[in-house]
Amino acid sequence: DFQIVRPENASNDESEVPFPFTWDDASFRFAKEDTQKTLQITSSFTLAGTANMYLTLNFVNGTWLFTGDLVNANFEELVEFFDPKVDQSLSDILGKLAIDELSIEYMFESKKASSFLFDGLISFGDLRMSFFYQYNSASAIEQEKTVAHDRKKKNPDSPLEVMSPSNSTSADWTFQFIAEAVGEGTIGSIVGSIDEAAASNIPDFVAGIQVQSDEPL
Repeated sequence: DFQIVRPENASNDESEVPFPFTWDDASFRFAKEDTQKTLQITSSFTLAGTANMYLTLNFVNGTWLFTGDLVNANFEELVEFFDPKVDQSLSDILGKLAIDELSIEYMFESKKASSFLFDGLISFGDLRMSFFYQYNSASAIEQEKTVAHDRKKKNPDSPLEVMSPSNSTSADWTFQFIAEAVGEGTIGSIVGSIDEAAASNIPDFVAGIQVQSDEPL
């Protein structure tokens, strides 16, 4: 095992390519036991001063798993990645979205991506949204060897839908979206948390409708 840590006096990248984050550290671990070989590479970054990004690459007996996580961010901190011609417009529209959690996982077999899962938890105003977006190859579904299967083993109570031979016989894209109201939010207050001008144009009888959830996320 060994680790690389960014020196405190290291300078930031000054290239023209968007690079609004600081690389903090990286660690490498390789192990061999009998015929099993395991490699793990992890790295962490500070994004726009407050958000944290973590990247992990695992290799176990021919299967690669790439994982990226972003926490404690909001969309406004990400606009530096976009074209300067449109970043202000994006910031005005989506700048108030809080990205509580954002994760992406890729599984590779035989040098090809066989499964991926993109999920997150986003908040704005009194509304919190959870989503799962995944793609699985036919062989990964047949063998029940997908990112979703791995995730469900770790967290059986997750609402994540798992593809299996019983409900899918071919490569499949799946999108799940779950919304939950936190507090006593209304349609007007939720829209106003993003765009106050737009909220002012909503009829009172619509704006006053309270958004409620049957079950918490």
